[in-house]
Amino acid sequence: MTADADAAKRQPPGIFLLFGVEMWERFSFYGMKAFLVLFAADSARGGLGWSEASASRLMGTYGFMAYGLPVLGGFVADRFLGTHRALVIGACIIAAGHFMLAVPAVPTFFAGLALVAIGTGFFKTNASTMVGQLYEQGDKRRDVGFTIFYMGVNVGAFLGYIVCGFLAESPRFGWHWGFGAAGVGMLLGLGLYLALRRRYLAGIGEVPNRVAAAAERPPTEALTREERDRLVALLVVFAFTIVFWTGFEQTSTSLNFFANESTRRTLGSFTIPASCRNGNRRIAPCQSGRNRSSSGGSDWLPCSHGTPSSQRETGSPS
Repeated sequence: MTADADAAKRQPPGIFLLFGVEMWERFSFYGMKAFLVLFAADSARGGLGWSEASASRLMGTYGFMAYGLPVLGGFVADRFLGTHRALVIGACIIAAGHFMLAVPAVPTFFAGLALVAIGTGFFKTNASTMVGQLYEQGDKRRDVGFTIFYMGVNVGAFLGYIVCGFLAESPRFGWHWGFGAAGVGMLLGLGLYLALRRRYLAGIGEVPNRVAAAAERPPTEALTREERDRLVALLVVFAFTIVFWTGFEQTSTSLNFFANESTRRTLGSFTIPASCRNGNRRIAPCQSGRNRSSSGGSDWLPCSHGTPSSQRETGSPS
């Protein structure tokens, strides 16, 4: 009896595979996002040389596409592809986009950024949906499964900030190494998924959700009261999450510039990349020759150097 109870509580092995796949995809997504505006505003190390305002608008446009296109990607998966095929297509497009970003040319930069956004549209929601498809309705293990899955999101984001940010801002490597590292991360996730899917996710996501749902319930049947209440609750949640993510996304724009220009980032003789500051959700220490502590140690206080933000160019991309 105890053995049966333990088996009923045990998570399906597929959740750990999806943990790894999502970890590598978020590694690529957040790794590139960590330094994108710094690359766009840089004019000394091969960046685009735009103003900070223009770089922030670029990030805003990219973010809108990356978070908006999953609605379309989910629609296509539900009706035509199934979550499995949509995830594979998305991963391939994302990897192609990152490797195009690694090519030091303006046309490939914009093409690569567009591909990453499109690929994210196919990948993002369908990976999460596959987690739900591992469980039957009412399965109490589902909440724990999603917790495990989102741990993969956080681990991947943390590692992406550190690895891609370090490579991008390192004088030894450069911006395009950071873009390339993000692409390698996505390929690792895709390879892991394709190698182990048949063993741990057999049958999951192969049939479009609309087809599977129609087999259980006629598509013309009206929503129940409980389903309508759930939709209303989702709308309320949307209202609050929009406010939260509006603030959170400043980590990739204004807080990146703040860390780069107005904080000390030295730890002994090591200079912490500004983009790595996102990895632990705090302002990391930053390099300033005039304000470094005399002992050469770490100083976590903000510093003032460079041109005041009120005097910086805020025009169009140059």
